[in-house]
Amino acid sequence: MESNEPTRPHAVVTGSLVFDAAGKQAHIVASEELRNGATQVIMQGPHGKQLRLSRQLLTLREDGSYLVPFAFSAIEEAATSSKESYVVPVIQEEVHVGKRMIDTGRGIRVHRKIVERTEVVDEPLRQDVLELTRIPVGRAVDPDDLPVPRQEGETFIVPVLEEVLVVERQWRLKEELHITRHKHEVHAPQTVVLKSQEVSVEHFDEKLESRGTTPLSNNPKEDTNNPGKPAR
Repeated sequence: MESNEPTRPHAVVTGSLVFDAAGKQAHIVASEELRNGATQVIMQGPHGKQLRLSRQLLTLREDGSYLVPFAFSAIEEAATSSKESYVVPVIQEEVHVGKRMIDTGRGIRVHRKIVERTEVVDEPLRQDVLELTRIPVGRAVDPDDLPVPRQEGETFIVPVLEEVLVVERQWRLKEELHITRHKHEVHAPQTVVLKSQEVSVEHFDEKLESRGTTPLSNNPKEDTNNPGKPAR
């Protein structure tokens, strides 16, 4: 632990002004360290005489000058003319307060241990899964208007292009055969041999004599008994 010691006065600067209670001024020409640790300031008074004062009598002002709580004339009146400088002793008591560490034998002992416990943490996690589907198209496209990647909803479509050599077999109409039918009558006389049969029918009657025979017509299907009717 740190001990509390009294703050030492600010070191005086040679040439600084010192004002008394009457507003007269002097200036510091030197300072001395005494054996007891105190500081003695030597000032040049208003009339050229030197004054020795304890540093503890000087109060530092904001402008850097000092102030003493008495008038310089009071010191000059009390001094004889044969002395060139005067010493004004100032005695004060100082209290020095300090601290030190003492082991009292009392204290506490702290033990630390690690305790494990299990907790269930169920926090939703976001996971993106990419599904790649190949869709065959097989469609010819215009070289001047090639498809570009596009977004349709949650699906990002990337066209895959390839340049292929096309060999195509087609049916081609080479020619037409026009066939026209024309009708003509042609007379070509020919000799044809035709055959026909002649049948004679003879009637017999026991009471009547034979009536003779009657020749049949050239039509073999005609009934001779019933002329004009076809034979069955």
